[in-house]
Amino acid sequence: MSGKDEADKLRFSLEAHKLTLDIVLEMATMSLVMETKNDTAVIREDTDILKQDTSRILEEIERLQDVILQRGEGEFVIDFNFTLRRYLERLSSCAESSRGSQASEDLCD
Repeated sequence: MSGKDEADKLRFSLEAHKLTLDIVLEMATMSLVMETKNDTAVIREDTDILKQDTSRILEEIERLQDVILQRGEGEFVIDFNFTLRRYLERLSSCAESSRGSQASEDLCD
């Protein structure tokens, strides 16, 4: 076998290996895309559950605020109710902001 034939044979082998690697890389990429898609679906389901939970939390906060407004006499109770109302308002703002986009760090701390 001549040097040219040997070079052609090696070039052909190299080209075959290159194509094989391209196919393997494409398969790995497709696998990652499918895993990412599945992970995204799970995240979306979890997000829907969180939105439902947040809605229930907001409803409960509103109910507590109504109870606070209906009760309360005496200086201690008024001070306590004011503090509790302010806390519930901050909690509501935090829950609402987390529902729409990212919650503000300083608001929810």
